[in-house]
Formats: sequence, structure tokens, C-alpha cells
Amino acid sequence: MRRPTIAGDTFNCRAARAKLPSLAARAKVRRSSRSAIRYLYAIENRQFNQFSSLPGGCIDQSLAQQETDMTTTAIIGLGNMGKGIAKRFAGKTKLVLASRDQDATRAFAATLPAGPEVLDIPAAVAQADVIVLALPFAAAKDFVLEHQLAGKILVDISNPITPDFSGLTIGHTTSAAEELQSAAPAARVVKAFNTIFASLFDLPAAATVATPVFLAGNDEAAVAAVEQLVAAAGFAVEKTGTLDAARLLEPLGMLNIRFGYGLGKGTSIAPAWQTL
Repeated sequence: MRRPTIAGDTFNCRAARAKLPSLAARAKVRRSSRSAIRYLYAIENRQFNQFSSLPGGCIDQSLAQQETDMTTTAIIGLGNMGKGIAKRFAGKTKLVLASRDQDATRAFAATLPAGPEVLDIPAAVAQADVIVLALPFAAAKDFVLEHQLAGKILVDISNPITPDFSGLTIGHTTSAAEELQSAAPAARVVKAFNTIFASLFDLPAAATVATPVFLAGNDEAAVAAVEQLVAAAGFAVEKTGTLDAARLLEPLGMLNIRFGYGLGKGTSIAPAWQTL
């Protein structure tokens, strides 16, 4: 497939549009939207972060604005992972940040582009379409029991790790993601981001565009929504099926932790599948 023409702010819109009909079904994104064009070239060329915006003539700007406005993403918790995800999501979605320390959250938000909104946690939950639970598993479970989450997309990034980081507290017959879904049955849980270290978010996005984020979820529309966020954040997407796949993804996250810390490989690593 012909790669896009990139020269300063020039983007080959005609070539992008020409590829949309054959690829849109696989990408599961809207054919007429700006994110569709960018996402399709991301998965085909691994070049997503060579262009961060499209020129005004490429698509109908009202459609682009509609796409931007239609989804509000809240990140709950601003530890290393929460901050890293926020850095990559800023400017790619209507972003809301919330944590127990609102002063620290405001100070962090001021460092990000596009001015994310800072709210208290109940207000962030009420406003959000997608909620990233950037929390340890136990705290994430408490969270879902305390809030009304019907219809919300919940992104679970946790691994149910023992206090000494030596293993997982649950697994094989269930998973952290499935436990959260059971605790909030009217929500739509998607597993994501649990197999990468927070340090990867500080790399240039071009360095992570081929790094997979594994997704699992029972609701196809919810998985597709998270897929678009992951691609916009500068990562590849690897869908693993229904939510019970988290029983495999969480041990994979634990293996990555063992490689990184126990075996001294550091945190600039991530698991990936290779086709031979």
C-alpha cells in the first residue's frame, strides 16, 4: 500500500479517502471522520505520529468537531500510569482528570496540551462516556461499588498483584477485569494497558506506534471505542476477544513485571506477537 505523503503540514487526503472503503470494516471506525483516516494509516503504515493533525481541506470540519465532542474520557487516579495515559490522550479526546488530590491534579493538568478539565471524582464519573480506572485492582473494585456506572465504558488497566509483586492474587478461573464487570454489571468493561510499563508513555509516540496494547471485552462497541483511543495515543491495537481473555492478559502483565524488575530488563520493554 502506498504510504501517505507527508511534507510539513501536507497530508495526502485523496489517498487516505481512497483506502477507506476497503479498510473501514476492519478498522470499525467511521469512514467520514478524521480519526478514521488517521487510524487507518496508523494500522497500515505504522506512521501515525508523523502527523498529528489534518489540514482543513481534508474533511468536513463539522464532522471532525463532532467526532471530538462526542466522547468524554475521564482518567481516575494519577499515579504513574494515570499520568502517562493522560499525556497521550491529551488533545485526542475531551479529557477529564480526577483524583483524591485536586490541587495536584490541577498542577498536572496545567502541563498538558488542550487544557484537560479537572473535576472531583463523582462529577468526572457523571460526565464521562469512557472511564479509565488508573487504580490498583483493590481500589478499582471499591470504586465500581461506590459509583453509578450503568452504560459507562470502564477501562481496566490493573493487574491483581500481590503486595510483594511476586505473583497474582487471582487468576485462571477469573480475572481482575471480570471481577470488576461482576461488581458493575451494567457497565461495559474493557481490559487495556495492563501489559506495558508507565515509562513507555514518556517515549516519543513514534517509538511506541508498533507496541501493542491488548484489548479484551464483551461489548464490541466499547472495545471499538477504546481501540480508537489506543490508536490515537500512539500504540498498536491487539484485540484478544471477550473479557475472559483477561485471565491470560493479566499473567502476561505479571510476566512483563518479572522481566522488567526481577530479571533486570528494565521498564522500556513490552510483550508483542510476531508473525513468522
